[in-house]
Amino acid sequence: LGVGLFISRLTYVILNFKDFGFSLLKFILVNGFPGLSLYGFIGGMILGLYLFFLSRKIKFREAIDYFIPSSLLALGIGQIGVYFSGSESLTKVKYLLLSFVPLYKSLLFFLGAFFSHKILYAIRREKYFKGFNLIFFLWYYSLVVGIFDVVVDWRKAIFGFNFDTLLSFVLLLTSTFYFLYYFRSLVFGRLKEIRKQGAKKNGKKNQQISGKGIQGEARKT
Repeated sequence: LGVGLFISRLTYVILNFKDFGFSLLKFILVNGFPGLSLYGFIGGMILGLYLFFLSRKIKFREAIDYFIPSSLLALGIGQIGVYFSGSESLTKVKYLLLSFVPLYKSLLFFLGAFFSHKILYAIRREKYFKGFNLIFFLWYYSLVVGIFDVVVDWRKAIFGFNFDTLLSFVLLLTSTFYFLYYFRSLVFGRLKEIRKQGAKKNGKKNQQISGKGIQGEARKT
């Protein structure tokens, strides 16, 4: 947790260096100069867990999957806190429905916690490889953040430089291509089945049409 908070603060200071400079006091005084990077916190937590597992001689891939459901659950609870704290006020959004964005995120993170819990059981049954849940977490988190960044302010998300939004799109595209590659046999197999079913249906239709034509010609004769 300490490593995550440190990296989170460090990332935020680097991204807003013009406001902090090299002042150590501004870095330490979070109350006077607030700001944390959530992506920095996630990266710091992963690094901290990796170092902890390394010190205990635990394989990172064998343990990290168990932390994903609780992490998504914590993110969902955190978004409820964001909503009630008024961080997403109506002065920052144009429409009333957008003021409930933290609640939408919270529901999606709770749903992600449910999915990751199911994936964890699949990993324990050796249906997926160890570490698969971490990739799912990065994909799912970047999907939620990227979508709502565009919904709240699509001009800033697309044309403006925002570190979180940019990183979300990079992670989303990377993990999506990885999933497509990983499940390529399943996807292509399903497509072949659909084509075969379509060919069978077309064959039956053609047989029915040809049969009706033969019957019609027989009646004429």
